[in-house]
Amino acid sequence: MASLRKKPRSPYFYACFLDHSGRKRQRSTKETNRKRAQRIAEEFERAGRTHRTVAQVRRVLTSLHLELAGDTLPAVTVSDYSHRWLEGRRSEIAPRSFTAYEDQVRTFLSWLGERGSGSLEAITRAELVTYRDQRSAETSAATANNGLRVVRMIFRAAKRDGLIGDDPSENVPAVRERRRTGRTFGPGDIRAVMSVATPEWASMILFGALSGLRLSDIAGLTWQNIDMEAGAVRLVVRKTSEPLTVPLAPSLKEHLGTLGGSDDPGAPLHPRAADILARHGRCGMLSREFGEILTAAGLREPVGRKPSGRGLRAPRTDRGLKFHDLRATFVTALHEQGVAPEICRALAGHASDVVHRKYARFGAAALADAVGRLGDPSQ
Repeated sequence: MASLRKKPRSPYFYACFLDHSGRKRQRSTKETNRKRAQRIAEEFERAGRTHRTVAQVRRVLTSLHLELAGDTLPAVTVSDYSHRWLEGRRSEIAPRSFTAYEDQVRTFLSWLGERGSGSLEAITRAELVTYRDQRSAETSAATANNGLRVVRMIFRAAKRDGLIGDDPSENVPAVRERRRTGRTFGPGDIRAVMSVATPEWASMILFGALSGLRLSDIAGLTWQNIDMEAGAVRLVVRKTSEPLTVPLAPSLKEHLGTLGGSDDPGAPLHPRAADILARHGRCGMLSREFGEILTAAGLREPVGRKPSGRGLRAPRTDRGLKFHDLRATFVTALHEQGVAPEICRALAGHASDVVHRKYARFGAAALADAVGRLGDPSQ
């Protein structure tokens, strides 16, 4: 029979009982009244011995709570808890990451529809698998997996908070991601895009290839980010909110000298791009413009005008080079010049080696040169 015990420094009674396997269990009853705590302990034991589901246990506890406390046990809805969890992350992550989480929560609750107003415990693993599969059909595998990751964090936190007994997302695997066959820009590619680019775009392309900065960071650069005396560009990365210092390559320093500078340290280096970034809050429009430059340079197929019928949320196809590949070009060039991997990673501002390795895309010539340095193993 279930019994009670008190722990030092706790006002609550703890239920001591055996589960179906004969294993001893202890759970807090969250009760200071012995009579009520005993009733709860007995229900814990019955639930443990009969393999009741979380929903069944909750119905019993709801009935018990009504009997002992005179009111119903409040249920936490998926929507309420998701928003509470999201708000708790606001001060823990970078603003751009918070916005991404916010989008994923909004998408999940929209998919749930009316079920978002239901209890957390009512969500099943089968539903989450369906959600993952539908997202995978509508978007890229990476986007679907990012959405699943946020859902997992929500349910893991709910279990930790004692709101659910089992985490339905725990055994929902991610979908398989196709390996991206990214490219780097060769010297001929750089010359081709520079030849058809406007002066401002030519400047941003040079920054991308010689500093490895993301397009949004390049568009947001002001003259106060440039330390000509120290020969470095200093900024806070928009994606991570982390400070980053990248020394200026000689060619980039020479290029900055041709821009003339400004008496206003807050003046942007690339005024038009900075205006677009400020108005839209993201660089999607700039990415599309660069795609047009690639097309004009003969490095990308033109975008078809005929509707695909798949909608805006359909998975995007890989159409070749993009501005972000200039970042990979920068990282790969550093590695090929023999720069230590930890220095390459610091210059790129990557948080982990796993991420950094994705940007080192060595060409056939570099690989052949490395093997060509090997001597005769018999000597």
